[in-house]
Amino acid sequence: MKITIINKILLCFICSIVPYISKGQCSDSFKSVCLPDSIAEQIENNYEYKKANASKNVVNLISPKNYLWGDGIYAFKGMGPHFPRRIFVYKGGRLFIFNSRGDYNPEGVITEFCSCIKTLNLTHKEIVDYLNVICLYLQAEAETDYGDTIK
Repeated sequence: MKITIINKILLCFICSIVPYISKGQCSDSFKSVCLPDSIAEQIENNYEYKKANASKNVVNLISPKNYLWGDGIYAFKGMGPHFPRRIFVYKGGRLFIFNSRGDYNPEGVITEFCSCIKTLNLTHKEIVDYLNVICLYLQAEAETDYGDTIK
C-alpha cells in the first residue's frame, strides 16, 4: 500500500489532535464543576425537570473558569437552552438550594438569599460577594426567555 503525502498529512493531523480531544480540551463550553455524588443527587432531586442532567451543568458564579468543588455560590441548569438556571450556595458541608427562579421570581431569590445568610451563617464578605453575583444572575435572567414561562 502506497502512502501519499496527503495521507501522511492527514495522519499527522489526527495524531496531533487526539490527545487534546481525549483530555476535553476541545470542549471547554461543556466543562462543569465536578460535584460529589451526594451533592449531585440533591441537585437532580431539586430541579423541576427530571432527567435533565442539571448536576452535570454547574458553574461557579464567582469564578466561572474554576471547575473545582468547594464553598461558594453556583448556578445549575438542565442540558439545553430551554432549561432555566437556578442557584445554590455550599458552605462547610451544608447546601442551600434556591427554589425560586431568577427569570420568574427575582423577589423570591432575594428572600431566599436572606434565609441562606442565616441558615449557612455567611460572613460579611460572603454576603457582599454573593449578593453581587446574584445581582448579575438576576439581570441576566431578566433578559432570558426559556420558552415555557408566561410572566
